[in-house]
Amino acid sequence: MTAPDPGPGKTAPDKSLVRGYRRLLLAYPRDFRRQHGEELLDTLLEAAPAGRRRPTGRETANLLRHGLRRHLGRPRSPRIVLVAVLFSLVTGALGGVCGVWASWSAARDLPGPAATAAIAAAVMPGQTPLHQSRNEELFFYDDPTDASTILYGADDYSPGRLHFLYAATPESGNRAGFARIAGERLRASGWRVTGVRHDDWGVVVWAEKDGLLANVSDTTNGCGCVDLTIMRDTRWWMWPAGVAGGLAGALAGWLLLGWLSRRIHGRPLRQVAVNLCGLVFGFAILPALMLCGLAVVTAAVRSGPGQPEPPWLGLVYLGRFPAIVAAGALLCAVALAALPHRRVTDRATSHPGNAT
Repeated sequence: MTAPDPGPGKTAPDKSLVRGYRRLLLAYPRDFRRQHGEELLDTLLEAAPAGRRRPTGRETANLLRHGLRRHLGRPRSPRIVLVAVLFSLVTGALGGVCGVWASWSAARDLPGPAATAAIAAAVMPGQTPLHQSRNEELFFYDDPTDASTILYGADDYSPGRLHFLYAATPESGNRAGFARIAGERLRASGWRVTGVRHDDWGVVVWAEKDGLLANVSDTTNGCGCVDLTIMRDTRWWMWPAGVAGGLAGALAGWLLLGWLSRRIHGRPLRQVAVNLCGLVFGFAILPALMLCGLAVVTAAVRSGPGQPEPPWLGLVYLGRFPAIVAAGALLCAVALAALPHRRVTDRATSHPGNAT
């Protein structure tokens, strides 16, 4: 698009300034830009001093703020702004969770059978596993799933892993000796030992290498066995992906709430129905958000090593069914708002007294 004609005797504005204003005006709804976009652009260019090459920070903030506010409609209602902020916080949190979940798809594969056997032989030399299992999924339910799992989830949601179970070794029962020998073997295999954890069951040695986590645990105080577990580690790009997903989710929530607000404005019955759906959505999504937040806080404040905590925990355990209800309520609200508006002329012509 070309810059507006400055008129006789006036200097043409800098093209980069025009492009900058046009990009900022994209924050306004499409109908508003179609009707008033050029007029607003002319006003901004006339007010800009000669030689300016880009919008100022204050202009950028004001245009974005007024543009986003215009999406909500109802210019005299501060309540709609509050509702939009709350809804954007919810969708931003869900977007952040989805961003981290999606970023896990870039995590590395678990080692193949030959590489896995080599790791086991190096960490537990001369030992034959009593049992071993392999699960390639990023995360999975440890126990068999059924229809109730689909609806409600379960508390056995775990990262995919390679697991070896061994009988007690000569070092078993001596926590300090077991931790020292296990750490030496891991380091000799190129692993970096990140910590040792003691609990009522025994001792666990944690190590990391090339995007993988390994733990060797002596639980002879409990079940009389030694475990070697290998799983994927959390990677640095996952949290930036969560931030990006959160920003995208918050923006999408604001725009969706604005669309709903404009669609039901002036239609009392539809407003009541959509508001009821909104209340159901808000209360139903709370358990999932609280559990997701708890998982994030647990991962952030954990001082020692441990297996990855999925921030979407609330959507796979306890909060899953309420989240399904929330999704249904939101879809109902969208469907109600998307119903075509019945025009006054249509109602008039359909009245029996107006029939010819």
